Amino acid sequence: MSYAIGSLSCTLAVFLAVIGQTLTAANPLQLIAVFVAYAAGSATVLIALSVSAALAKGALARAVRRLAPAITRVAGTLLVASGAYLILYWLPTLRGEAVPDSGVSRFSQRSSTPGRRFRL
Repeated sequence: MSYAIGSLSCTLAVFLAVIGQTLTAANPLQLIAVFVAYAAGSATVLIALSVSAALAKGALARAVRRLAPAITRVAGTLLVASGAYLILYWLPTLRGEAVPDSGVSRFSQRSSTPGRRFRL
């Protein structure tokens, strides 16, 4: 139960997408199939992680202990960068502009267009 509550911040968006998919199901069998597929995918990932962590417990603990200071700094930097990106992306909308046309939104659109090469 504690894992379910702890992982809610990461899995809530995916779960809500699954719920949205089931709302379009034409019959109850499709609804059940979507939930079974979601449960099977989640269970596969969790079992694979649990088994691999149990098999490599000692080596994994040493590696994580050695990398912990660097990981926390990198994670903090990524969080600050993603927060700054989100603020810059949504700032025109928050100011009341109908269509955001900032440099950040153009970069996002350019980098997510299929068939185009990624350029800064």
